[in-house]
Amino acid sequence: DDGTAAVEVDYAVPASELTFRENQAAIESALAVFDGNWRELESVVQNERLTISPDADVTHQVALYRRSLTAPPGQHQFAIRVTDEESRRSAVARQPVRVPDYSLNELSISDIRLVTKVTASTTGRFTRGGRQLIPNPAGVFGVKQPITLYFEVYHLKRDSNGRTSAEIEYTVFPLSGENRPILTATGETFANRKEGAESALFQDEEGTEETLRRDVAIALTGAETGRYALQVMVSDRNENKSVSASVVLRLVE
Repeated sequence: DDGTAAVEVDYAVPASELTFRENQAAIESALAVFDGNWRELESVVQNERLTISPDADVTHQVALYRRSLTAPPGQHQFAIRVTDEESRRSAVARQPVRVPDYSLNELSISDIRLVTKVTASTTGRFTRGGRQLIPNPAGVFGVKQPITLYFEVYHLKRDSNGRTSAEIEYTVFPLSGENRPILTATGETFANRKEGAESALFQDEEGTEETLRRDVAIALTGAETGRYALQVMVSDRNENKSVSASVVLRLVE
């Protein structure tokens, strides 16, 4: 709205990093978006209390959160600081964030959101586009686990009959080693492989929707542990334009 875009942030706080008193811990999360000169555009501070059972093993437990800020189009910086209020220990993460100008009514794509589970839902935490998306902010998957992702496509053009036509291509590139896995779509999807392009999947989108909200689970056959880049490219056949987004993930045993 008003030329700005939503910057939705998923993040995880490991329970093993927190100090629990009487089975409770308190954390403060401070998130901010800055422009290229580090002038603050928007910030939000949230306080949370966590409760665990007395016999809980917190070794592999995390608390998951989603916060939303707004930012104008452009190249910005994002920062988050999480503080354990008992010990006053803090952790800080920073990264660049590019906000497209969605108001131009041109073909565009959101960032790719990595998730561990997708269910149909319009209410509750982690919902978007009629789906509940349990986030995987670390981008870490088991080597035999499907890679589940969610993204949105905006401003597909209709033809003279009011129809949209697009192709979505999913490609995985190894960032360590040379082994390129064979991709297979799982779940309720219509993605398929083309001969000679085993490390890619292709999905035809025919309909009337100018905005697409899509999730897909992709199995990586023959994948080894290591880092991979996953790219989603959307080609609008009616306008002969393409856009793409990519995300880095890691496969572990």
